[in-house]
Amino acid sequence: MVKFRLAKADLRYIFNITKRSLGYACRKEAHQYIKFTGNDGMLQAVSVDGYRVHCVSVPITVLKGNQPFSFLLKPFAIPAMYSSFIECTLGEKEIAFNFGEQKFIERLGKGIDDFIDFEKVIPKKEPVETIGFNPDYLADALKGFRSSSSNPVVLEIYDPCSPVIIRSRKNPEDFRLVLPTLLR
Repeated sequence: MVKFRLAKADLRYIFNITKRSLGYACRKEAHQYIKFTGNDGMLQAVSVDGYRVHCVSVPITVLKGNQPFSFLLKPFAIPAMYSSFIECTLGEKEIAFNFGEQKFIERLGKGIDDFIDFEKVIPKKEPVETIGFNPDYLADALKGFRSSSSNPVVLEIYDPCSPVIIRSRKNPEDFRLVLPTLLR
């Protein structure tokens, strides 16, 4: 049994980010869950859907058990609570969340060994360029395009100090320009 504490805001952040790439239509049942891995005071959460990998890491305080752990869990609605922290108790088949006045017990997903090893798809060589962007500006630019698999967007990257141009592949006159931010 492992017991750990994490911030309510961090669990909400994990669910908000990873639910976007849960593989509800995937053949592997494991990809319909978020994979959580705890090690060295950090909790990593990963979701995949065949086209995207979303990975988030947040700090935790381990209260009992010092070995690394992993589990599969579907996101759920986090209840209102007075405390900023949630105590979690991980068992073999379930995890208990203590939200103060309420306690949730969630069943863990099966087939954790079937979850993709996403580390294998991350390029190992050095990046050609590193460019910083305000994530809100970049997201706004991308949201403005009509969503269609037959009309992907194209990123035109010139150098770290020039704006990136995001164009509609079918209609190059439909574009967004996002200025980079300085990385210090």
